Amino acid sequence: VDFNEEMYKSTKKLRIGYFDTNGFLEPLPVMKRAVNEARERLERNGHELVLFEPPNVLRAYYLFTMAVTLD
Repeated sequence: VDFNEEMYKSTKKLRIGYFDTNGFLEPLPVMKRAVNEARERLERNGHELVLFEPPNVLRAYYLFTMAVTLD
């Protein structure tokens, strides 16, 4: 996909979902800090950040494991 210069230059405020833990594995403190810093910077620029919980992480992990490992 070609880079869309017009979208990059847009001043439209965005609504962005984020999470800092998936409820299955606890992220390292440095990862939580990186997410928090990105969230703060985006909010300072006028974007709306919405915390959400990823759905059914255990099922996704199971499906991933089944797809990339032997029986």
